[in-house]
Amino acid sequence: MTTGSPRRAPAGGATSKARVLIGAVGVVSVIVGVAGMWREVTLPAELLPWLAGAVVAHDGVLVPLELLLGAVVWRASAVLPRRVRQVVMGGLMVAGMLTLLGVPLALRRNVYPNPTVNHQDYAANLGWLLLATAVVTMLTAVVTARYDRAASKR
Repeated sequence: MTTGSPRRAPAGGATSKARVLIGAVGVVSVIVGVAGMWREVTLPAELLPWLAGAVVAHDGVLVPLELLLGAVVWRASAVLPRRVRQVVMGGLMVAGMLTLLGVPLALRRNVYPNPTVNHQDYAANLGWLLLATAVVTMLTAVVTARYDRAASKR
């Protein structure tokens, strides 16, 4: 086995069953969510512009930006073995999503200085989460590199 080569699960079997099960759970979750939305919201038509805007923002802005950044990071980390690069990319995706969720909360604190609503320091919490993500990503990358190096010597 060469360093950095991906391991592939055999076709069919438990992997396919697990994927079907996960997909079924996802479909059921979407159905339950949509049904709940129709029950709870008195005028669902008012949500359509917001939902359309969310799709446009995701597919038109977030995904292309993430793909561009991913391609830049993938090329910049070409000196790393492939599996380690995959770990780094995963860590960056987690950090990006945490930032996307955390920055609005941190910025809102200055707009609405109500201590009963904003009782946490969201900027500091985001920093700690990003630090934890970086540490876990580095540890996972080191373990992956050592495992691959040991496997290539066998």
